[in-house]
Amino acid sequence: DRSYSMGYGNRWERARDAARDVVRDLAPDDQATIIFFDSGAQSGARSTRDRASLQAAIDTAELGAGTTRYGPALQLAQGIFEDSDQPRLEAFLITDFQRIGVDSAANTLLPPGTVLNAVSVADEDETANISVTGASVQRDFFSGRERSAVTARLANRGDEAVDNLRVSLELNGRELESLPVTVEANS
Repeated sequence: DRSYSMGYGNRWERARDAARDVVRDLAPDDQATIIFFDSGAQSGARSTRDRASLQAAIDTAELGAGTTRYGPALQLAQGIFEDSDQPRLEAFLITDFQRIGVDSAANTLLPPGTVLNAVSVADEDETANISVTGASVQRDFFSGRERSAVTARLANRGDEAVDNLRVSLELNGRELESLPVTVEANS
């Protein structure tokens, strides 16, 4: 998972470490494909035994700006597995498990017998999941000067309300305003 939420804290580095561990633990005859995903999915070399190229793909991977969507990654894995002649099919889903991405995987069916290993890099004590879901700027002219009003829409996809969260507006690295907000659970 290279979605935007993976940039929080040290999730991205923990995810890359987990992926490196999976590659390191492959048996000599195992074949592997690394799939990077956010709102879309892409893979590097498919069904390769070349551990160095797999490690290089992990080391050079960068975070994306897209939202979490599990469907594209699992559908790509489904296609790779369906083309495989290997007796054992196993996938490792390394992610922070954002719930917003679940619906995209509703119609994905991995081949029978496929083992799906879930590897969470979310913080264990984490219940809040606040994101900016939209922002707009309204410009007006008053007394010969331009004024701008910025409005942001926040979403809490966590199971608990978040009280007094500081939300800041920055422009060119300078904080213009900071306000406390309260966002109810799942709203």
